[in-house]
Amino acid sequence: MSGQRPRPSDYLDAMDAARRRLDATADAAATDLRKADELLAKEARNDTPPTAEEIERFKEYVTGPGYAPQWDVVIRRIEAGELSWSDVLTGAATNDSDVRAAFQALPQPAPLAEEAGAATTPAGSRPPTDDHDEDDDDYFANFSIGRKP
Repeated sequence: MSGQRPRPSDYLDAMDAARRRLDATADAAATDLRKADELLAKEARNDTPPTAEEIERFKEYVTGPGYAPQWDVVIRRIEAGELSWSDVLTGAATNDSDVRAAFQALPQPAPLAEEAGAATTPAGSRPPTDDHDEDDDDYFANFSIGRKP
């Protein structure tokens, strides 16, 4: 009987293996999230003021690739002694409307999916797309473990 349909029980081992892989992936993601939360909490507790090198790198960024006219106002205020680069970098000046406007004007990074596609797609080509209109759920519409063929 080589033309016999497979029984649902034939798939149980594969389903159990897939469930175990899914559980392991979810556990790994939860572990990564906990580690990220710990790092963020540790950084939030960090009272160390920025170093002169960190301040200089930030100034180079906001006057170079991250430049927006809103930073001119903040820089003038720093030069006038109303603000400090340290206050700007540590977040002590986040309630200042000029500082908020300057940070909001910083260029936003590309979404991670776009970066990943650009990194893995050869130059001059486009990433593959899912152009079919078929609803994948329809594939399973007539499947039932309890129903006999």
